[in-house]
Amino acid sequence: MPVPALLEILKTLSYKELGEMRRIHPHWDELCGQLLNSGYYTLINKADVLLQDCQRRVYTEKELQTAITALTNLQVHVLNPVDMMRAPMDEGVLCFPYGHLLDKAFELIDRIERVVQGKDDPEVSI
Repeated sequence: MPVPALLEILKTLSYKELGEMRRIHPHWDELCGQLLNSGYYTLINKADVLLQDCQRRVYTEKELQTAITALTNLQVHVLNPVDMMRAPMDEGVLCFPYGHLLDKAFELIDRIERVVQGKDDPEVSI
């Protein structure tokens, strides 16, 4: 199967499933690892941008304090400890090993985005 076609199929899987697919074959390990790393970098970027947006708006929109607390906890307790693995991840020596964590973190980010957009109640959603 051509690599671009395989990548398109793999992109339809959850990050947890990608972590499990790494066991199939060394080539799949490499491709799934690249997608896991890409997910981690996307998560860091989305969390940073969202946190900055909430911090700018919290003075006029007090209900964003819950979102700020959740995003800060995500960064302090999840993303920052993983940051020590970034150099090997950047070099392709190591991939982000926690697929399920990525899935749950993206769910949290999506809920916070809905709150920031005014689509969900901040006390119920986060």
